[in-house]
Amino acid sequence: KIAYAYVGHSCPVASTCGTVQRSVFYTHADVTTATPHSVYGNQHSVSNPEWVTNSRTLVFGGFGRQVAIDDLDAGDYNAKPWMVPNGDMGDGEVSRDGKRLAVTFDYGPNTKLAFYAVKGNVATEFPPAYPELSCSTTSGDAKFGDLSWSPDGSGIAYESSTGINISRFTKFAVGDCAAPNDFVLSATGTSPDWGPMDPPPAAYTPPVVTPDPGPVTP
Repeated sequence: KIAYAYVGHSCPVASTCGTVQRSVFYTHADVTTATPHSVYGNQHSVSNPEWVTNSRTLVFGGFGRQVAIDDLDAGDYNAKPWMVPNGDMGDGEVSRDGKRLAVTFDYGPNTKLAFYAVKGNVATEFPPAYPELSCSTTSGDAKFGDLSWSPDGSGIAYESSTGINISRFTKFAVGDCAAPNDFVLSATGTSPDWGPMDPPPAAYTPPVVTPDPGPVTP
């Protein structure tokens, strides 16, 4: 399946134009026309869907739905709030073992990364218990986003103003975590997504270029 967000501008009656409307939809991947909305519903005013299981996602919206859980069914607008802090939060992901949650919070140049220890079972409970904060970045960056956990949950990739960054936690507990060996993977890359594969270090071999010997004298 593919989870995607549809974003469009609208001009509601008796309202100024320029309103941005967001919705999350789902489609089977082996089709040429997207799966009809009637199959998996329309989750309005949320975006940035991230898979938790094959039939559950995290979606992120405005006040009261900052971090919500959507179980794939035919229902519309039925994503259930999970985290509703007094502030903006979004563009997050839960680790594959369901134990760690990473999100962005605040907005603009004050955007920070926050990491939470998940309580309960995020794959089956609806919703699970409220996560507890482990730590957050100390400085803001308007380009923080696209958080993606490594398969084992020890590392996370994310985008920032310096490119694609990797952090690996050596300690992760409520109110106490450490990632002392952060590094920039790519200064020009964007939109990281950590997949399950382990490609070899030499996946690409540059072609051998033979220099032009120049004109030959008879």
